Amino acid sequence: MDKFAINLPDKRLNKRYHDLVKGHVHQATSAATGTAVPASVKDSFAVTQATWRFLNNDRVTPLALVEPLRHFARQQVAGAKYTLAVIDWCKLDYKKHTAKKDTVQVSHKQDIGYELATHLLVNAESGSPIAPIEMHLKTANGILSTAEIAPSAEDHHLGQVLPMMQNAASMNLPTTLVTVIDREADSVFHLRQWSAEGFLFLIRGKKRKVRWHGKLMKYSTIAARLDAESA
Repeated sequence: MDKFAINLPDKRLNKRYHDLVKGHVHQATSAATGTAVPASVKDSFAVTQATWRFLNNDRVTPLALVEPLRHFARQQVAGAKYTLAVIDWCKLDYKKHTAKKDTVQVSHKQDIGYELATHLLVNAESGSPIAPIEMHLKTANGILSTAEIAPSAEDHHLGQVLPMMQNAASMNLPTTLVTVIDREADSVFHLRQWSAEGFLFLIRGKKRKVRWHGKLMKYSTIAARLDAESA
């Protein structure tokens, strides 16, 4: 249980947290989308209600809840030369769930729910997920975040990336992080910004031209020249 350690201001909250976690240990694989109901519990609603009561306490902050995951991630990446840090955004669709009052319009009028941004560490050799180290949930009331300083609801997706990289760097993990983002991050301005900060990243880009050494060149031409120079 030590890898799930969490420090909350109330001893009763700490005990409730440990009871909840203990009930779910070994109930699902590391890649499962959610936890299973503990075998000792007959009524699944009782588990849901207990979890809701715990999470509905103002003293149980997202920052406190992510600490055990970060502690676990630190243990898992020890000894790894490189670790992938995947950043992605996804929509949680709740347009038919009328009981939720804090849903937000994600894109078009029928696109109702929440938007989740996740910074997930992944084993660079096996591709297995390790643990999320930062998450942001966009709601009608703003953004719920595990970061000390939550991003603004008005921030573009790519505006969230540099703070995520900086927060990950501040963890001083015993590995070298390589940030991985899909084609949405194919922005020369942001690539140069991240490079200037000294971060390593892998972005899926289009075959576009950019200005490099005073000339317009395709990505493929630049890559070939860098390979030739062993740069």
